[in-house]
Amino acid sequence: MFVRRIVRIVASVLAVFALALCFASCAKSGTSEIDRYVPRPEGKIRLQFYLSNGEKGKRHINNWLNEFNVRYPDVSVEAEYTSIDLDYSVAVKAKTVGDVINIGADNAAYFEEYLLRLDAWTPFYGIDPDEVIPSIYKAGTVEGKLYAVPYEFDRVALRYNRDAVKAAGLEDPVKLDAKGEWTWEVFKDYCQRLTREDENGRSVGCSLKLGQGTVYLPFMEGFGGQWYDQFGDQHIRFASDEKVVYGIEEMISLVESNVCRFDNAGISSRIKETESRKAFEDYDPETETVFLDTDFRGFASAGNSYETKGADWDVVSMPAFPVKRVGVNSLAFAAYSGTRNADAAAALCLSLFTEWGQRSFNGPESGLVPNLKALVEEDYWRLPFPDSKTDPVNGKNYDAFTSYPEADICGFEQCRIPTEAADVIREYMLNLVPDVVNGSKDLHETLSKLEREANAAFEASNN
Repeated sequence: MFVRRIVRIVASVLAVFALALCFASCAKSGTSEIDRYVPRPEGKIRLQFYLSNGEKGKRHINNWLNEFNVRYPDVSVEAEYTSIDLDYSVAVKAKTVGDVINIGADNAAYFEEYLLRLDAWTPFYGIDPDEVIPSIYKAGTVEGKLYAVPYEFDRVALRYNRDAVKAAGLEDPVKLDAKGEWTWEVFKDYCQRLTREDENGRSVGCSLKLGQGTVYLPFMEGFGGQWYDQFGDQHIRFASDEKVVYGIEEMISLVESNVCRFDNAGISSRIKETESRKAFEDYDPETETVFLDTDFRGFASAGNSYETKGADWDVVSMPAFPVKRVGVNSLAFAAYSGTRNADAAAALCLSLFTEWGQRSFNGPESGLVPNLKALVEEDYWRLPFPDSKTDPVNGKNYDAFTSYPEADICGFEQCRIPTEAADVIREYMLNLVPDVVNGSKDLHETLSKLEREANAAFEASNN
């Protein structure tokens, strides 16, 4: 671990050598040399982008790069599209990695030793972190330092079958949410009422990805729990904080009551089956599963599926816990620490924390939620379906992805604790719910083991 940290520090110093000299000069002179540092973004850089949505993805990138070129005419950006998700650790060793790379914001912690620390450039490019939605800014940080720039604001919400809610005689959850009455207790009651199998058909109340941090972390904080304390004697508290335990028990209870399908889609093939998943595995997600957790990236395709099947649908915020918490994730851009053009690479990444960068990348056809506070109320990203504000009958509740942002938390443990400890938690939480529901593990014994191992990893990371 010590060697790894030394390598990381050396790589960063080499990458920002000119900036480091300014810091050193400032310390010697007692003057603000850092204020006089002038970045020189120029020359060529290479951008590597994992292309998952074909020509549309290319248009996003081209729109952004064209606008970047207007503001930085001395920088030439070569875009390289890949059809597979790159293993950047391999690419670094092979010396084929680009100057700027596309990663999941949660991967910043894993690639940290290969990345530039971008908050060193924010003053020079006029970036105000306070203008970025806080949970999104944190999503690109590792132990408080910015290594990746999330280019979208992707909070977890619920899509739901509005026909099924109406048929059960229940009030629309969007209306409840507007009144502040869309709570966890109400959601549980809805799931009970909406799970049925009779001569008129069948349905299950919900399907949730309870093995994913963006979903389970809010449970652990939503009932007042504090699962980590970065500076205390006991950093990780899964078993010893009774409110954290209570939140986890609420997840398990929902699955055990057979009103929730434990969903492992898109998380990991290692997640074990639960009886609830087997019971509901052939249930159609649009017509027979009422509530499903979703992010904005899947919004359009899910909506098209509902409409193809003739089902009325909408989206609503996650139900409010006693302490409001909602998980947020994002894709991001980061700069390779070995780039020979750090000023230009940092400028390209950080441009996505500007209004012009957001408008060009998340423009008229992209439909990505902007990461800046000033833009979330605008309508340019509210696509492809009508907005309920202008079309109350057919429109969709886009505010589900932006409402009460003070409740949003980064859905990745490594935003707040060392990667080594986060890895322990993620490994345990992948199978915690199915293990307990299936009776193969005891909850409190498992949480105690998780706590011990995560604390040991936390302490080792500090040595």
